[in-house]
Amino acid sequence: MDEEQATTTPSTPPSSIDIVVQPQTFTGTPQLSGAPQAVAGGIGGGIEGNIPLNSNVTYRMGPDGQMIAIEKPPFSWKQLGIGAGIPTGLLLLPLILLLSTEGMYDDNWQNHDVELVSSEGTEYTGSFEAEEDRYVDWVNFKWGSAVGECSYNETHETCYQTNQFNDGFSLEKHTCEISEGSWNCIEEEVGYWYNSNGTIIFDDGNSYDEPIILQFETTDNDYDQNRDAEEIYGMALFAMCWITPLLSLIFLIVGFATGRTGLGVGGIISVVLYPIIAIVGLDSMW
Repeated sequence: MDEEQATTTPSTPPSSIDIVVQPQTFTGTPQLSGAPQAVAGGIGGGIEGNIPLNSNVTYRMGPDGQMIAIEKPPFSWKQLGIGAGIPTGLLLLPLILLLSTEGMYDDNWQNHDVELVSSEGTEYTGSFEAEEDRYVDWVNFKWGSAVGECSYNETHETCYQTNQFNDGFSLEKHTCEISEGSWNCIEEEVGYWYNSNGTIIFDDGNSYDEPIILQFETTDNDYDQNRDAEEIYGMALFAMCWITPLLSLIFLIVGFATGRTGLGVGGIISVVLYPIIAIVGLDSMW
């Protein structure tokens, strides 16, 4: 007997399932990012009430479905001053100090010629005292237009020079004589200049028809101190030439990235001022 597959036919069709999507209505209060602001009700089109429009506020839907009001911070002149003032000031300060120290000793070295007069026999005398704010840096012999006079002939070479000691300068004569192909030199002190009383004494055993002149070179007492300060300010200026543009770029980027428009604009201003200050400063120094 053959088996037949029975087919079951439902006697009644299945009942239909209706899916009803209920519209969601936002009834909460939008969250405000930034300074608190009064926000009443909602925005039209499903949100009850009205939120006042404000050019400093933008609205965004948050991940949880709530409306978020984001406040744009107002433009800050204080931030502008920080962004533009700090980099510019760091560059200007060492530049101004450097220029001020250069002006302190533009006329630092001064020369004073003192003519010696015949005193007794072959002795010549004179006097020189430096001003209170200056000191004698060096002394030279001078005959006519020559300084550091030397004379030569076939057998002799004679030179005059000065050497510093505790209370002034000694005046020395160097005589070299050639004999049998070699030089024999003699050094002798022929005078002094005393800083304590300004007296000059010169006697090398000879009489001269032309004037004997000692040239005194004086220097400002603050020269060494000013020169050290100039070196320090110069190094500081060199460092600021690298630091200032980097700091300006940092202010620029951070300012606009964080919504601090004043800080960003200040960074732009300091970037623009940097080459102007550098060119003016270099022109003043040269």
